[in-house]
Amino acid sequence: MGYDKLDREFTPSQIQKLEPIYQDILEKYSYRNNIGNLILCWDHARYVNHSFKSNCLSTAYDFEIAIRDIHPGEELTDDYGYLNVTEPFEGIDEGTERKIVYPDDLTRYYKTWDNQIDAVFIK
Repeated sequence: MGYDKLDREFTPSQIQKLEPIYQDILEKYSYRNNIGNLILCWDHARYVNHSFKSNCLSTAYDFEIAIRDIHPGEELTDDYGYLNVTEPFEGIDEGTERKIVYPDDLTRYYKTWDNQIDAVFIK
């Protein structure tokens, strides 16, 4: 993976050895990669919030892309459905059909997300 030099990757066994306060911090501010390790970003990516109507999406090439114009002062959002969550969680009701993020959302919505990313590029 092309992580930043200051990003940290934690295996489940490393996480188990940490005190509960650090386990909680990792659970809140990191994301799970495709092999089940937690990635703690050093940059502002850890402050990107979930939205079912996100303005950014991650690509298969390990970078984020804005899928619409983002206005000054607007928060950056991602759909956490593709971040390999281990437990379902209920998002804020945004008037969308989806109300809950599930661990298998990536397999269920990848075509939708791929289409949103594809629509950004001029053909």
